[in-house]
Amino acid sequence: MKKIFRARNMLLVLALLVAVWVAEFAYRKNNVCAPGDHPIESEADAIKQAKIRLSRARYDRDVSYGPDRPELVAWDQGDNCCKVTRTRNVYGVIVWEVSLQGETEGEAITRRVDAVMSLSNCGAVFTDESFISAKPIGVDQ
Repeated sequence: MKKIFRARNMLLVLALLVAVWVAEFAYRKNNVCAPGDHPIESEADAIKQAKIRLSRARYDRDVSYGPDRPELVAWDQGDNCCKVTRTRNVYGVIVWEVSLQGETEGEAITRRVDAVMSLSNCGAVFTDESFISAKPIGVDQ
Protein backbone atom coordinates (compact mmCIF):
# COMPACT_ATOMS: atom_id res chain seq x y z
CA MET A 1 0.00 0.00 0.00
CA LYS A 2 2.90 2.38 0.72
CA LYS A 3 4.18 2.00 -2.84
CA ILE A 4 0.98 3.49 -4.27
CA PHE A 5 1.33 6.73 -2.29
CA ARG A 6 5.02 7.39 -2.90
CA ALA A 7 5.90 11.02 -3.58
CA ARG A 8 7.11 10.23 -7.08
CA ASN A 9 3.82 8.59 -8.01
CA MET A 10 1.84 11.48 -6.54
CA LEU A 11 3.91 13.99 -8.54
CA LEU A 12 3.27 12.04 -11.74
CA VAL A 13 -0.47 11.96 -11.04
CA LEU A 14 -0.46 15.71 -10.29
CA ALA A 15 1.49 16.45 -13.49
CA LEU A 16 -0.95 14.32 -15.48
CA LEU A 17 -3.93 16.16 -13.99
CA VAL A 18 -2.40 19.56 -14.85
CA ALA A 19 -1.65 18.42 -18.42
CA VAL A 20 -5.21 17.18 -18.88
CA TRP A 21 -6.62 20.44 -17.49
CA VAL A 22 -4.46 22.56 -19.84
CA ALA A 23 -5.43 20.42 -22.84
CA GLU A 24 -9.13 20.67 -21.97
CA PHE A 25 -8.81 24.45 -21.47
CA ALA A 26 -7.11 24.92 -24.86
CA TYR A 27 -9.67 22.72 -26.62
CA ARG A 28 -12.58 24.60 -25.04
CA LYS A 29 -11.15 28.05 -25.89
CA ASN A 30 -10.27 27.06 -29.46
CA ASN A 31 -13.31 25.01 -30.45
CA VAL A 32 -16.27 25.47 -28.09
CA CYS A 33 -17.77 28.82 -29.05
CA ALA A 34 -20.65 30.80 -27.60
CA PRO A 35 -24.01 30.62 -29.36
CA GLY A 36 -23.85 32.56 -32.63
CA ASP A 37 -20.03 32.43 -32.76
CA HIS A 38 -17.83 30.14 -34.79
CA PRO A 39 -14.10 29.37 -34.85
CA ILE A 40 -12.17 31.91 -36.94
CA GLU A 41 -11.11 30.21 -40.16
CA SER A 42 -9.00 32.79 -42.01
CA GLU A 43 -7.35 36.20 -41.81
CA ALA A 44 -10.36 37.80 -43.53
CA ASP A 45 -12.67 36.22 -40.95
CA ALA A 46 -10.44 37.52 -38.13
CA ILE A 47 -10.64 41.06 -39.56
CA LYS A 48 -14.42 40.81 -39.84
CA GLN A 49 -14.75 39.59 -36.24
CA ALA A 50 -12.43 42.35 -34.97
CA LYS A 51 -14.57 45.03 -36.66
CA ILE A 52 -17.73 43.54 -35.14
CA ARG A 53 -16.27 43.37 -31.63
CA LEU A 54 -14.48 46.72 -31.70
CA SER A 55 -16.75 48.15 -29.01
CA ARG A 56 -15.26 45.71 -26.48
CA ALA A 57 -11.75 47.15 -26.79
CA ARG A 58 -10.45 49.69 -24.32
CA TYR A 59 -10.61 53.26 -25.63
CA ASP A 60 -7.53 55.45 -25.18
CA ARG A 61 -9.23 58.60 -23.89
CA ASP A 62 -7.17 61.69 -24.53
CA VAL A 63 -9.28 64.69 -23.53
CA SER A 64 -7.34 67.05 -25.82
CA TYR A 65 -8.55 65.02 -28.83
CA GLY A 66 -12.08 64.49 -27.58
CA PRO A 67 -13.24 61.87 -25.13
CA ASP A 68 -15.85 60.32 -27.41
CA ARG A 69 -15.34 56.86 -28.82
CA PRO A 70 -15.66 56.91 -32.63
CA GLU A 71 -19.02 55.60 -33.74
CA LEU A 72 -18.74 55.39 -37.52
CA VAL A 73 -15.37 54.41 -38.98
CA ALA A 74 -14.46 53.97 -42.63
CA TRP A 75 -11.76 51.32 -42.50
CA ASP A 76 -8.93 51.61 -45.00
CA GLN A 77 -9.14 49.26 -47.94
CA GLY A 78 -6.42 47.26 -49.62
CA ASP A 79 -3.10 46.08 -48.24
CA ASN A 80 -2.62 48.95 -45.76
CA CYS A 81 -5.84 48.50 -43.81
CA CYS A 82 -5.15 45.50 -41.68
CA LYS A 83 -2.52 43.17 -40.35
CA VAL A 84 -3.31 39.79 -38.86
CA THR A 85 -1.08 37.44 -36.92
CA ARG A 86 -2.10 34.03 -35.62
CA THR A 87 -0.18 32.63 -32.65
CA ARG A 88 -0.62 30.23 -29.75
CA ASN A 89 -0.07 31.24 -26.15
CA VAL A 90 1.64 29.05 -23.54
CA TYR A 91 -1.66 27.26 -22.80
CA GLY A 92 -2.21 26.29 -26.43
CA VAL A 93 -5.00 28.82 -27.05
CA ILE A 94 -5.00 30.28 -30.57
CA VAL A 95 -4.78 34.09 -30.46
CA TRP A 96 -5.50 36.29 -33.48
CA GLU A 97 -3.79 39.72 -33.30
CA VAL A 98 -5.61 42.11 -35.64
CA SER A 99 -4.46 45.67 -36.38
CA LEU A 100 -6.96 48.01 -38.07
CA GLN A 101 -6.67 51.55 -39.43
CA GLY A 102 -9.34 53.93 -40.66
CA GLU A 103 -10.93 57.38 -40.40
CA THR A 104 -14.07 58.56 -38.70
CA GLU A 105 -17.06 59.65 -40.75
CA GLY A 106 -19.74 62.19 -39.88
CA GLU A 107 -17.68 64.13 -37.34
CA ALA A 108 -16.79 67.83 -37.48
CA ILE A 109 -13.07 66.95 -37.26
CA THR A 110 -11.99 63.76 -39.01
CA ARG A 111 -9.94 61.52 -36.74
CA ARG A 112 -7.50 58.73 -37.58
CA VAL A 113 -8.58 55.52 -35.83
CA ASP A 114 -6.06 52.83 -34.91
CA ALA A 115 -7.22 49.61 -33.27
CA VAL A 116 -5.33 46.59 -32.04
CA MET A 117 -7.50 43.61 -31.16
CA SER A 118 -6.54 40.29 -29.58
CA LEU A 119 -9.17 37.63 -30.23
CA SER A 120 -9.47 34.02 -29.17
CA ASN A 121 -10.12 31.48 -31.91
CA CYS A 122 -13.86 31.86 -31.22
CA GLY A 123 -13.68 35.66 -31.45
CA ALA A 124 -13.72 36.49 -27.73
CA VAL A 125 -11.86 39.75 -27.09
CA PHE A 126 -8.92 39.80 -24.68
CA THR A 127 -9.75 43.24 -23.26
CA ASP A 128 -6.41 43.72 -21.49
CA GLU A 129 -4.59 43.44 -24.81
CA SER A 130 -7.08 45.24 -27.08
CA PHE A 131 -7.36 49.00 -27.51
CA ILE A 132 -8.58 51.68 -29.86
CA SER A 133 -7.35 55.26 -30.25
CA ALA A 134 -8.64 58.14 -32.34
CA LYS A 135 -6.65 61.32 -33.03
CA PRO A 136 -7.27 64.18 -35.43
CA ILE A 137 -5.48 63.81 -38.74
CA GLY A 138 -2.25 65.78 -38.75
CA VAL A 139 -1.45 65.19 -35.05
CA ASP A 140 1.70 63.15 -34.32
CA GLN A 141 0.76 59.62 -33.33
